[in-house]
Amino acid sequence: MARLRWLTLPLALLVLIALSLYRTKTIRRGVRSNADDFEQQTLAAVKIPTDKEQIWQNGSLAVDKTLLFNAWIGGPVPSYFERFLDGVRASEMHLLLVSTYDSPELCPTGHDQPRSHSVYDKIEVICVDMETLVSDAASALCNHWGCGDGSLRGVHRALSEYLALDGQALNSFKPVYRTIFAKQFAEMGRRYPSVGFSHWLRIDLDVILGDAPSLLPAHLLEYDAFTFSPGPSMDYTQVYLRGYLTGFRMSPEVDTAWLGMRTFANAKTFRRHYHGRGFDVRRRMGLASDEGDLSVTILSDARYSWIVEPGLLVVDLDLETDPVGLIAYSSQNIAVRYGAARPSNSAPIIMPTDASLELTSKCYMPWLAPVDRVCLRRNGSLDRYSRSGDAIRVMRARGGLICAERISHQSDVRRLAYHFQDSKHALRYGLESSCIVQRTRSKTWRKDCARS
Repeated sequence: MARLRWLTLPLALLVLIALSLYRTKTIRRGVRSNADDFEQQTLAAVKIPTDKEQIWQNGSLAVDKTLLFNAWIGGPVPSYFERFLDGVRASEMHLLLVSTYDSPELCPTGHDQPRSHSVYDKIEVICVDMETLVSDAASALCNHWGCGDGSLRGVHRALSEYLALDGQALNSFKPVYRTIFAKQFAEMGRRYPSVGFSHWLRIDLDVILGDAPSLLPAHLLEYDAFTFSPGPSMDYTQVYLRGYLTGFRMSPEVDTAWLGMRTFANAKTFRRHYHGRGFDVRRRMGLASDEGDLSVTILSDARYSWIVEPGLLVVDLDLETDPVGLIAYSSQNIAVRYGAARPSNSAPIIMPTDASLELTSKCYMPWLAPVDRVCLRRNGSLDRYSRSGDAIRVMRARGGLICAERISHQSDVRRLAYHFQDSKHALRYGLESSCIVQRTRSKTWRKDCARS
């Protein structure tokens, strides 16, 4: 019995050791399995996207949150309108088109036609008759000006006369689009309530969008206004808000920035600048308030933040008179005739500059009245960067100083956007009126006028 008891003790110890080893092995196996799972989850979470994925990831926010807008009262749409729509569709952005009933493609005349309709997915057209447009615009503007009944009638009459000049007259009111088309913007918001637009982008029909996510990086949404320059081919000092492609934050403060403009300050100054009686259409280039007066107001006021993003590829062609200028088009590439394109950029290396930047009115902007010109004062270091082929990004935070970044890059074939035009420099402010009158009196005056 004692001998059996002596054998039981070692067996018990062996059993205890075996159980201990089994438990330890099981625990270690569990820890190793959990560690493997954790490592796999972590690698998946920090997966580095490819260049293309990164572009779409960064650009998708701005593309989704920015509403394209255009107002058309010019009768039949231009022949390149379908190409414009192709670019919008490829960008997958939302577009709001407001048109009057004299446009057969958008809003054909007839009581049985719908007031609003979808052209394609995310592309909406809202139709309005001219009298309603004028009445709504006059009331909206006067609500801010505090017009009396007599002043309201005067604003209504001036609007009616001016818009009757031709289809381009409405371009003069781009600075007040968010005000005079407030109902249409609100209706677009109700149609797409889940989007939550934060910015809107005024776009002309002669702008063909290419790679929208690259054109609209997410950081643009940090600013009250954003516009574009063609990159190294463009003088970095020209920071004005492009009339054909500029975005704005949807906020009461930015929506009413036009109240600081000289031409829209009050009802009296408005009627003095915009009317139809004796108006010389050839001098309208001097009333390019979207690029002149509004640029002065926003760029020079530290309450507004803004950025000029380099890289927009601009081509000065007119598709209406030169339809073969655009050879091929796809969502990622736009081909034009040799020599018509300017270099684009890629692989940016962003380097802040130590330049101290200031605005000036001494600018070469011949299509604008001198009082409406604004640009950057030249800076030696930025001149050197620009001459070396670097693009210059210029920006201003709210309440901050104007600063710049140089973007080193290599040229590639990606096309971000094209703007087709041939009329920007065709007219010179004052040349068609004052210079002709004074031509026989003074050769010096004629030269000065042509140069201004």
